[in-house]
Amino acid sequence: HLHGVTQNYFFIRMWLAYLFRRDDLAAQMATRCRTFRLKPEILVDTTFYVGLIAVRRVNGKSQGEPDDIDWRSIALESKEKLKNLAQLCPWNFAHKDRLLGAEIAYKLEEDLELAALAYDQAISLAGEHRFLHEEALACELAGLFHAEEVRPTLAADYLERARKHYGEWGALAKVDDLERQRD
Repeated sequence: HLHGVTQNYFFIRMWLAYLFRRDDLAAQMATRCRTFRLKPEILVDTTFYVGLIAVRRVNGKSQGEPDDIDWRSIALESKEKLKNLAQLCPWNFAHKDRLLGAEIAYKLEEDLELAALAYDQAISLAGEHRFLHEEALACELAGLFHAEEVRPTLAADYLERARKHYGEWGALAKVDDLERQRD
């Protein structure tokens, strides 16, 4: 029982750190989560968020972070696991596979066309399958993608959808966070 509580603790810290862009903390928690033999009920979400964190870390390591962590390999390994799960049960996993794929296409492979398509697929699948929180995340990441690619109108549209979905989900602190970023 205590082991499960510990896993949940580190997963939730990792997840929140990722959502609020506390990348150093997210990376520490991701590294910790990878040491556990994960319970099935958090295995997929851990794989998903570790993959997203790994993509961010490939080009964003902090000073003093160990060089023995191969974030690129971790991201690609997470993508492969999600791809396999999406083939087994598209309803639960396809949107996660597409969203991690979008981040990899954009940030690691620099394939803007594939990234844009994968973001839209992730948003559509998450919405269709009623994963409101992950639809919000997909909209947010798509908005950031378009903002970085200097498409301000598209970026604003995706980020407004993210705020709306986070609000519907009840994540008011995240709505406030996006509002602060907008201002």
